[in-house]
Amino acid sequence: MAIFGNREFTNSMLLYCFLRYVTVIGLHH
Repeated sequence: MAIFGNREFTNSMLLYCFLRYVTVIGLHH
């Protein structure tokens, strides 16, 4: 359960970082 939770957390962070990156690129262009 802890491993699954950690995986969920990691996926959420990756998604957040991805959206953050896209937003920054969008603002610069």
